[in-house]
Amino acid sequence: FLYLADKYLKKGGKLCFVLPKNLLSGVSWFLARALLASKYHIEHIVISYDSENGYNFSESTSLSECLLIARKKRENENNENNANEITRFVMLLRKPTTSVEAIALANQLLKTDDRYVEAGDSQAFVVKVDRNTLAEYIDNWGRFVFLPNLAILDELNNLLSGIIRLKNVRAKKNIEVKIPMTKLNDIITSIGVDAHQFNDNFRIVSEKVPGCLEILHGGSEDVRKFMRVKSNAYALPKNKGEELFKKKSGKLLLPDRIRVDTAHVISMVSEKPTLSNIFYAVRLRDENENKLKALCLWLNTTWGILTILANRQETEGAWIRLKMSQWRLLPVLDITKLEEDKLKRLAEVFDKFKDKDLGRIPEQFVNYNLRLKLDKAFLKAVGAEVDKDALTDLYEKIRSSMEQWIGLAEDSSKKS
Repeated sequence: FLYLADKYLKKGGKLCFVLPKNLLSGVSWFLARALLASKYHIEHIVISYDSENGYNFSESTSLSECLLIARKKRENENNENNANEITRFVMLLRKPTTSVEAIALANQLLKTDDRYVEAGDSQAFVVKVDRNTLAEYIDNWGRFVFLPNLAILDELNNLLSGIIRLKNVRAKKNIEVKIPMTKLNDIITSIGVDAHQFNDNFRIVSEKVPGCLEILHGGSEDVRKFMRVKSNAYALPKNKGEELFKKKSGKLLLPDRIRVDTAHVISMVSEKPTLSNIFYAVRLRDENENKLKALCLWLNTTWGILTILANRQETEGAWIRLKMSQWRLLPVLDITKLEEDKLKRLAEVFDKFKDKDLGRIPEQFVNYNLRLKLDKAFLKAVGAEVDKDALTDLYEKIRSSMEQWIGLAEDSSKKS
């Protein structure tokens, strides 16, 4: 429909579409983003963070959607004006419930440059992005609105560049920690198999039989509880299964799909090289136990989780995924640039927490005792001493963002 609309729309005309939210970051939507970025001034992209009233705009679905408004550029409009073309990303905190309220909110959006607008009971944050920046990050526009918190959004570029900034509001002190970052693709040789490849080349058997392989099957909450994981099933290879297992099995496991409100950890390390129908098994260029542990630890720190959320595809609220190509492009801790003593310290931190249940990810920023210990231990291992208040200020921002996003109830009695 988007292609047909572009084909028949006159220059100067406008597209108005309700589309899956995956338009912003989905791999299969890349060409749609390229079309829009090259031929249109994208004026507004509206998404919902209203967990109570839904992430959709269509009557027929409850899946996450976005509302797109774009004007087709005329022949005489050239690239010289790119920096002056602004796209407004609107994050609805509470959706309008009537047409009158919707019109009032739209009028407020059009007449003000404020980053927060409201009309009646409806509320929204606004993020403005110029055309050049939109083109630079055409692989992922979701990064501009990955959490409904302006302070966290403002710090994302620093984080992805390897600068962790913390603000201790009470002590009026800013803390800056620098760490080396690189794309995951630059430090790995393979990233396992996807669900289709697994199902085409392996058959699950009820118990161990000659010729079977130990694999990790399924993605229930119990499987995603600890950073250390063991194989839980057996599979007989078929077709190219045996060859795939030799070439693609690995110890570091990354999820294809994540249910944010039930997952306890993001990444895991298996005791033996394995494959999975739910997780991608990663091999490093330099397969080293301490490096595996250090990378897994990073992905389970607060900052690792934030980078993953910033690069996600969102299906419905807390139900998200990262495909192989998105993992490959993900900025991660550059373990190849770390000295041996730092790698050893990070591996020791991993070993200390590998069998500890941190709780479900959103709950970690309410009852943050173990979360605080893990993050402080990570920072100390890379050479930074940080006080508790600087981290708890960040946790409060994340907690309130997740409460807005997936409707969490605050439990301040559990804080410690």
